[in-house]
Amino acid sequence: NINSLNLLETIKEFVDTGKPFFGICLGLQLLFEESEEFGNSKGLGIINGKVKKFPSMKQLNQKFPIPQIGWNTIYHDRSWDNTPLSNIKKNDYVYFVHSYYVEPEDKNCIISKSKYGSTEYCSAVLHNNIFASQFHPEKSGEVGLNVYRHFKSKLNK
Repeated sequence: NINSLNLLETIKEFVDTGKPFFGICLGLQLLFEESEEFGNSKGLGIINGKVKKFPSMKQLNQKFPIPQIGWNTIYHDRSWDNTPLSNIKKNDYVYFVHSYYVEPEDKNCIISKSKYGSTEYCSAVLHNNIFASQFHPEKSGEVGLNVYRHFKSKLNK
């Protein structure tokens, strides 16, 4: 639909302005070069990397259904100071609905990770003026509202 509506260049032009861009779920995945969804499809190519499907998982007699639907934690290897996640805590719960996850080439853009079954994956990126999350802040209660509040506070400066 992005191509048929001629939105590809519009999105890229907006990102190139340096204005804050917030992508959620598919809005994260579309930023990447390619996806395993629907075979092998092209993304916007704004961030280098791929979108991969969760493998079938069963651990310790517990099955992890795909898609992942529900609450899961996010954590980090780096500081969240001065990022859209600065108002939340490591291992806070957020809400996910997805069968695919992103795998950025540049690991420095990974701002949070999550784990589903045996798969540790990138759950949010921060790349230049882009913040994008696999989780849904709008479904994540107070934690999600805090993500939006911080993002909005940066827009007002």
